[in-house]
Amino acid sequence: MGFILIAVLIGLFPAVIARSKGKSFGVWWFYGAALFIIALPHALLIRADKAEVERRELSDGGMKKCPFCAELVKVEAIKCKHCQSELPHSESSVFASNDHANDASSSPEEALLVATEKYGITYDGKEYYLFGEYRYTSLKSAIDYAELQMKRAKV
Repeated sequence: MGFILIAVLIGLFPAVIARSKGKSFGVWWFYGAALFIIALPHALLIRADKAEVERRELSDGGMKKCPFCAELVKVEAIKCKHCQSELPHSESSVFASNDHANDASSSPEEALLVATEKYGITYDGKEYYLFGEYRYTSLKSAIDYAELQMKRAKV
């Protein structure tokens, strides 16, 4: 009985390490409980699953992606630590303001119309939103960049 309890407890070490690298906690706990002497070094040596770690950090709500370089930054950040760009505040976006785009009945076409009137953003009819010489796959990214450029122009 004591051996089983010890195995269950020591299985937590590789499980916690593997979970921090984006792996399944349950699978690694079982692996660690059954073969601790192999599982611990294995958990220490495996590479992190960057996509899973990123997805987990985004879903926890503590991180967001920079709209300019797509690296993760803290939600509270006002400047990206990777590309040094000023990050747009979600309050200043057309989507968060009290414009037509914030209404529950608003359609993507109405949001694009507001963005076109306010920022000169256009849609190429296929997949890109255009602002100046830049192309964006989402309207929100184009609006965020347009707002940033307007702030810089005022300074």
